Amino acid sequence: MSGSEGDFLKNLKSVVLNQPNGSTASIGPEGYYGYDEYYTLAEDYRSLTIVTGDSFRLAGQYSIQLQAEYYAESLTTEEFTVIAEEKTAPSGEISLDEERGLYQISFESAGSIYSWKSAIQSVTVNGESYTEAGILSSPQSDSKTYRFSNSYGYDVLSLGGGSFKADENNEIIICAEGYQDFVIEYNENSGADNQGAEPPAVDKIETPFYGDYRNIIFEGGYTQSEYMDAITSVIVDGTEYQKVDYMSVYKGVYRVLPSDAQIHIGIEGLASGEHAVTVKASGYKDCTFTLTVN
Repeated sequence: MSGSEGDFLKNLKSVVLNQPNGSTASIGPEGYYGYDEYYTLAEDYRSLTIVTGDSFRLAGQYSIQLQAEYYAESLTTEEFTVIAEEKTAPSGEISLDEERGLYQISFESAGSIYSWKSAIQSVTVNGESYTEAGILSSPQSDSKTYRFSNSYGYDVLSLGGGSFKADENNEIIICAEGYQDFVIEYNENSGADNQGAEPPAVDKIETPFYGDYRNIIFEGGYTQSEYMDAITSVIVDGTEYQKVDYMSVYKGVYRVLPSDAQIHIGIEGLASGEHAVTVKASGYKDCTFTLTVN
């Protein structure tokens, strides 16, 4: 801080970020409620460093306002530009609560989902807008309303059935500022068909020195951990395989190694030749490839 002897930052009481859309976000000191976005002060109190997070997700002009005890006026930095890419929306799975007549999308509760939820601008079903239900009410089965709730470690979005069509594909789109659109389809005859992000491509398929399986390696390595964590099933020639943590048998099973972007698929019992494989992951389109057994 130019011209400072350290007293201002030594008595710092608030750091507020002015965002491009006119909103503001408070940033706390390191360790503040475990947030991954915080500020630190230099030992001589002449400079401040901000570790950035979701508050900087939007592209555009920002400024920072600082307030300190015993100082009547706050300090505001010059505007600066942030070039930001849209973040990936969280992954989710859709189902029908037949008893209540509501369609429910379940998202795993994690730190990133709270920022995404607060950034939601619109929810549509088959192109028709939905509005948020009242604070003390839940969506009615025939309404065009939605509401978030939390249950057993999942954030659940409940949707009224007002715009859903029986025996047809229904497309749900959630738009959130700074994020890619979350898109999912539902057909009561076939369940959900997620039409989200493109899955990573298969880089190569390796045959290990031992073990009756094949090692499927995706492009991008460890950077694909988000996709790997979202995998829900592996289907070979129409048969869904069982997920295991360790391969002691090799028939009808698969294992996911997220940090290595790899899937081990057991091939015991498969005839020689080509076999169709489909990998399904929440929030992603299906990944399909051919597995050859010699």
